[in-house]
Amino acid sequence: MFESTGKFEPSQKQPVIPIFDMLRSAWEVVVWAVSRIISQFVLKTNGCANSICKIFEQQREAAREFTRYRGMQSEFEGGDVKTNLRSTAGVERSPCFLRLLGFIIAVSLTACTQRNANSEATSVIEHAWNRRGLGLVSGEVRFIGGLNPRKPDPAKGEDAVSELPFYRFYSEKGYITLTEVRENKDGGWGGFFQMAMNGVIKTARVTITPLGRQNGEVESAGNVEELWVPTGTAKVEEIVSNELYSGSTEQYRVVQGTHTWDLDPDLAATYAEARGTDSLGRERKFRALLVFDAFEKKWKYLVADFGPRTGQFTSDNVEQAVMAHQLTRSTDG
Repeated sequence: MFESTGKFEPSQKQPVIPIFDMLRSAWEVVVWAVSRIISQFVLKTNGCANSICKIFEQQREAAREFTRYRGMQSEFEGGDVKTNLRSTAGVERSPCFLRLLGFIIAVSLTACTQRNANSEATSVIEHAWNRRGLGLVSGEVRFIGGLNPRKPDPAKGEDAVSELPFYRFYSEKGYITLTEVRENKDGGWGGFFQMAMNGVIKTARVTITPLGRQNGEVESAGNVEELWVPTGTAKVEEIVSNELYSGSTEQYRVVQGTHTWDLDPDLAATYAEARGTDSLGRERKFRALLVFDAFEKKWKYLVADFGPRTGQFTSDNVEQAVMAHQLTRSTDG
């Protein structure tokens, strides 16, 4: 002990750290190790975890300094070191407990938020595939094709000539009426110009029936109504990534995952005629782009790319849309 003269008496018996304090130190090490493991996970999923970690580390260091101060104070005041250390044990344990509790809450909130985002994305994507598998343009429709076909614009009453078998199928099913189907190859100079310059191979009159409106979803594309109908059953199996992107005024999500696709057996022959043999198989992977509608307060499906489960994507629709909208990845989601 230190006397008033400041001399150290070596014969004075030194205080022995009780088992309680040893257990307390062991508890602190365990809590610190667990909190560090959790913090590493949170740092990968939530940017605010770094600040939380720093706050708890500061609390821990402050508590340790306070404990050392109380021990030194006991030395100088001649008090019982064991009693004072035991009285301060709760001070040091509290930050440890709060740190662990804080990280558990942060991880839980992050996991819950991610699960909600994945659940909402799954709902939007499955609805698009199961209820909006194919769009049928109505009105005076021009079917585009030829040697160098351009991409049809539904808002201008256009569709690909290869999709015409679908129009015939749903006409027989009673969802639309398909009349006045005309070839342009024998239509004189006007028809030749339409075919050569605009790629218009055929034209037809398409009308959506009440049965079609009842079983499909009608959407306006420009001044044209488009009937969306199901073509099969899709089921999202797993979402492997769900990243938030920001545009000039809107928020987007790029979602990647795996799914299964089962084509409607009644549509199999028509599908093969229109699009050939399906090379993707039943088990597939996808990459989809969603946009948040600020007015309707919900996410909407835009475009997607597909590929076999273990192969490459067969298109780059999402990448092109990201570049076209000049989207940047956000660190908030």
